[in-house]
Amino acid sequence: MIFPVKTFLFVLLLALQAQAQDITPPVTAYGYPWARPNENLCAELEEQPDRRIPRGDWFCAAADGDIYLRALGSEEFYHGVGHWVQLRGEARPSDHVAVNLRSLLYSGSISYGYTRPLGFYNMLGFSAEWPEEILGGRAIGRVMDLGRQTIATGLLLQEHETAGLLLDWRRGDWRIQLLADGTGGLLLADDLKNYEVNWRDGAIGLGFTEWTEGNRGQPPFRHPAKYLYSSVAWNDVWSTAFEVNARHDALAGLARVSAFWNFERWKLLVRLEGRVLQEGWGDQFVQRIEHMYTAYDQYDKRVMNTANILTVDDDVTAGSLDVNLSFRIGERYELQLLNEGVAFRYNQAPAKDLIFYRWGLAYIPRAGETEALVLFVSNKVLADSLSLPPLLDSSQNVVMFKAVPFFGAEARFRF
Repeated sequence: MIFPVKTFLFVLLLALQAQAQDITPPVTAYGYPWARPNENLCAELEEQPDRRIPRGDWFCAAADGDIYLRALGSEEFYHGVGHWVQLRGEARPSDHVAVNLRSLLYSGSISYGYTRPLGFYNMLGFSAEWPEEILGGRAIGRVMDLGRQTIATGLLLQEHETAGLLLDWRRGDWRIQLLADGTGGLLLADDLKNYEVNWRDGAIGLGFTEWTEGNRGQPPFRHPAKYLYSSVAWNDVWSTAFEVNARHDALAGLARVSAFWNFERWKLLVRLEGRVLQEGWGDQFVQRIEHMYTAYDQYDKRVMNTANILTVDDDVTAGSLDVNLSFRIGERYELQLLNEGVAFRYNQAPAKDLIFYRWGLAYIPRAGETEALVLFVSNKVLADSLSLPPLLDSSQNVVMFKAVPFFGAEARFRF
């Protein structure tokens, strides 16, 4: 594999002069459905004055819902007329402890009949901060629902719904993290543990990942992974990410450049990314990918994901381009064009090219708020949508999305 190691090291040196942040902003509030975070809810609501549920000193709550019409027929569980409602609550019995509950109420379609109007499940998370300094730093722990977790820049694990334990210690610009994932990341039977130290929230970081308890007909030992990365926001527009990951005597690499322009009436996000995986790097994961969770609130996830690549093979060069544009027309309308193209070039398997889009027009009844009626056309459809939470996991070795053109409408509300 040819990987620009000198370029990577040069960027690491430049990162010493820059403050890292995560620049992956949504180009519009009315795009793909997405999962709301199950933490820090009260702080989030302070920035959302249009919320209607009263808040107290120790408790807050919020509701976000989609009522949709999707002309998909039997192509997907979430078709016809249905709904997806996310209820969140946060209790803070003390300044150092928080309990978060995220409840989902959904109906895939009214076509399933009167006796199946509602699915329902809950995710509970606990957070605690040690009240005193530990070695001069601040220590926070979370357990149970950790929401979406990404290791380094996402080369190994990217936006994965995680149940487990997260320990986070910070002192100044330095941060140490321990992530224990009970769902294994790529194989549900495994446990995953990741150990990481980074500076300036990822301007420079390195870590180690290991797996235990694999028991699906394969030896329980999984080769561990070591990685070095840099993720830097150079200014309000440009950001870069680089990563090198070594596993099973093989290397993988990632390079990403993003630009986000935010003007009064229009927003534009352009993201170019490349990944290279050597043969053997995906040992014991190739063609055994299990996504676990493929529900309606996953649509905002990117197709450029190593889990999707490994459904076919490693020994691959992959590239992607995202171009997302939104444009405000007066105070009541917003045009949105969301596009992602990926190309997976396998050396020992046929190439795979995928293009996904969602083009729509949002009507916004009240200026400055996020309730909207959106009419759109799209071809991004969940490949395993019949894996219905909380009863069924997605264990099919397939790319998370498939291309099926359809027309849709969504009425989006929150209170």
